[in-house]
Amino acid sequence: MNSLILTEKHTGYATVISNYVYELSKYLSDNDINLEIFILIQKRAYLEFFSNIKLHDKIKFIIVKNLNLPIRLIYDQIIINYYLKKYNCDILHSPATLGTVFSIKPQILFFHASTTFMLPRSMHGRSFLATWLANLIIKHSALNSKKILTTTSVTGRELERFLKRKIDFIPIYNGLPYVKKDFKLENIKDIIKNLKDKKFVFYLSSFYKLKNHEVMIKAAKENKDIIFVLAGSSIQEDYFKYCVDLSKNLDNVIILESINEDEKAFLYKNCYAYICPSLFEGFALTPLEALSFNKPIILSDIEVLHEVYGKKFIYFNPYDYKSLNTAIKKIDDEYKNYCTDNELLNKYSWKNFLLRNLKVYEEIEKGI
Repeated sequence: MNSLILTEKHTGYATVISNYVYELSKYLSDNDINLEIFILIQKRAYLEFFSNIKLHDKIKFIIVKNLNLPIRLIYDQIIINYYLKKYNCDILHSPATLGTVFSIKPQILFFHASTTFMLPRSMHGRSFLATWLANLIIKHSALNSKKILTTTSVTGRELERFLKRKIDFIPIYNGLPYVKKDFKLENIKDIIKNLKDKKFVFYLSSFYKLKNHEVMIKAAKENKDIIFVLAGSSIQEDYFKYCVDLSKNLDNVIILESINEDEKAFLYKNCYAYICPSLFEGFALTPLEALSFNKPIILSDIEVLHEVYGKKFIYFNPYDYKSLNTAIKKIDDEYKNYCTDNELLNKYSWKNFLLRNLKVYEEIEKGI
């Protein structure tokens, strides 16, 4: 059985896809199964995630040039069927929300997030044309998919409302990302190294308005006992600038536009707690990363995070900075113990995620 996976530039999608491919490679090495994967990938993503990694011989890459939205959205629709036919693929696996509108082979669509149709453009920063094209492709690729997989039940129901019909979606969730645990101090900026013996909370996310960095900055104004560290690329430039301006004259706010893997490990390992204040998510992987470092997590009180993480974690109103400061004060030894070696680390494993996908491949092969 052949399949084709489309991936894109470095985003949360790319993290999921790359970890899936790594796990699949290990599985193919340990199991004799009739599966060959052709991965259609942009050059920048290949160089970042796979160029220095030895993968199983049954995983092959089709490297295409780097393109930006909305050109890439149109290009994908044209080129994918060409490669499906060229490599005699049995299945098209579209793992990044946007599938193919007219696939010549049965399509599996993995739907991550509903931001383009659930939120105004000011919240996600995409242009009018990119948003319109994305929603058009989501609608028609979903309606023409053999199987629709979703990160959560919440996300699946959001897609149903968008399509205005019931669909037979399958929540398969995600896996715990592979996170570097050790670090070299020489690879870490001084501003980060200086946090070693200080009490700080940490948030890692690209700067979009929906990610709600601002509530942490507002909380910092009234909570001078803790340093608030915000790290992430400035994808939505006007929002990033707003957050920088908002944090001016605050000695207990540090904004890091980019961090490397050593710095990421350092911040996770040394933070007092990890905060996820997002207003909207498809799953939210970074709190899982923090749990893998046995760190307390504080979560935005939104429906999808309750589905993923359950009832026992500390939640706060993401629109109220006072609620966040109250939540931070709730961290005690009992809660720290609960966040240590938490059972979710086993529940959301990449092996489980992989096996759910392989089951769907088998169902399509059998005509189910």
